[in-house]
Amino acid sequence: MTKEVVSTQSREHAHSLTIWAWVLLLLKATGITCGLVIEAVKALSSKRRNGFGYYPYLAYKGMRDYQSGLNAIGIQNLLPSTSKTCKQFAKKHKLQQSTIQLSDGSAALWLGQPEASKIIISFHGGGYMAPILSSHISLAFGFAKHPQIDRKNVAVVVLQYDLACEDANHYPRQLQQAVALLDNLLHIQKISPSRITLIGDSAGAHLLISLLLIFVMRILVCHSWIWMATFPVLSLSRHGWK
Repeated sequence: MTKEVVSTQSREHAHSLTIWAWVLLLLKATGITCGLVIEAVKALSSKRRNGFGYYPYLAYKGMRDYQSGLNAIGIQNLLPSTSKTCKQFAKKHKLQQSTIQLSDGSAALWLGQPEASKIIISFHGGGYMAPILSSHISLAFGFAKHPQIDRKNVAVVVLQYDLACEDANHYPRQLQQAVALLDNLLHIQKISPSRITLIGDSAGAHLLISLLLIFVMRILVCHSWIWMATFPVLSLSRHGWK
């Protein structure tokens, strides 16, 4: 059982869990973890891994088991939020961090110096249902082992888009938030487009391409042509991850 979240502040996922729902979720997660431990022992035999290395095999197996065994709401409540992960990353690498409040009520996280000459807007992956991972932020900083080295020249802006579940926050909600972010940076903060780089991973790459199409359509609308786009509404179910 879940309860609807009502808040004036930006929140990634639409539902929080009751105490009983937390108990059931933790039991499920514990069962999956125990199964993965047993699989780790069995995977010592190379025949079971079907040509994969030991650690890649366990990583893919764990990802598949958790995503197929838990629904979107469970995953969103178990994992730390995008905001929390960004703040922890900034603290670890001694980066400045601030929050950008967008016109539609959503938020983005700015990591790095406010006066950075290069701005990287990052749209993270996760099937539109999972929050950002620290590896996504490292990707945005160019795989740098120590992002603090580049903190004077590079800032990363992470969109904290709403996470989809079976009954809320369906795409293209995330696209609307991406448009709001870019509008804020270009027209409110007056950042030159030449300073901005867009990157996206997995679902974030889909979001990036969709955002670019929006701007292409705005440019190509003229008297004799009408460009239209349709956007699918995604229905998420754990059965689709099996």
